[in-house]
Amino acid sequence: MSAPLAFESQSTWYEAPAERQPVGEPLSGSVETDVCIVGAGLAGLFLAKELTERNRPALIIEARRIGAGASGRHGGFCSPGWACREAQIEERVGLVKAKALFDLSHEGCQIVKDVLTTADVSYTSGILHPSTYSNADGLLRTQERMDKDFGYQLEFLDSDMVKGLLDTSQYYQAWCDPKGFHFDALELCLLLGEALQKQSVPIYEETLMKQFQRTSSGWEVTNQQGTVRCKHLVFCCGGYGGKEFAKLRTKFCRSRPMLSSPDHSVRNSNRLSGQPMAFQMGVVLAITIGLLREIAYCGMETSLPLERSTQPVSLKK
Repeated sequence: MSAPLAFESQSTWYEAPAERQPVGEPLSGSVETDVCIVGAGLAGLFLAKELTERNRPALIIEARRIGAGASGRHGGFCSPGWACREAQIEERVGLVKAKALFDLSHEGCQIVKDVLTTADVSYTSGILHPSTYSNADGLLRTQERMDKDFGYQLEFLDSDMVKGLLDTSQYYQAWCDPKGFHFDALELCLLLGEALQKQSVPIYEETLMKQFQRTSSGWEVTNQQGTVRCKHLVFCCGGYGGKEFAKLRTKFCRSRPMLSSPDHSVRNSNRLSGQPMAFQMGVVLAITIGLLREIAYCGMETSLPLERSTQPVSLKK
């Protein structure tokens, strides 16, 4: 069993009421599969779901439990965009590629919404982004730019409208993303995990990867009690892990937290990267979509069918 992380607790808003299944047996012995996914967070779970629907054998190993990391304890806000502002992305890669990246994140958000809708899981529509200083001109420019360059409509709210909505006088103007939404982060993780296990997709919890190495036929992943031999190895574990990832450890993107105070004011510690963590959910799925396309159409053999199955993974409770 992995040592508890500093933030692990049973008293989070999501964890306390969660209906978790009992922990299964960790990986033991030797198993073989097409794709081994390391990490049972949203990226790993969604990737396993999409691979299953394309008839690609896959399994997941997870050092702790499903959704134990950021995927199961983030703010639960989902809207398109990236941590870096669109203007900065455009400056670096040009408008055409910036729009393609934005569309990819938008697609990720829609995948999340489709899963929640299919499973009849509730979510709250609309995300408000208030300003802590008077910035009407700046917010209107943002609204205009998003509509003109990215085809995405935001709603502007003046100070009186904001004060009428929020029980605080700390904010001025705001823009609202009517297509964004909020959901129970851990509930989504557990829903995906249960659906995958019903499809006989192995998810080995409490299975800490010790090392990985290339073989003549693909990859070999080892833990304390077992070994996975696979053609393809995918890490979906963010900034967690240690020396077992060798040089890859410095390549993972780490999350920055958003803190919420009792008076409902939001203080964002992600200042250096530009936008609050509300945007990160779409990013997770955008990266997963891009990864899936790379796996399915560029990096894998095509001896197995890649088209979506006529019987997708059932998400009904």
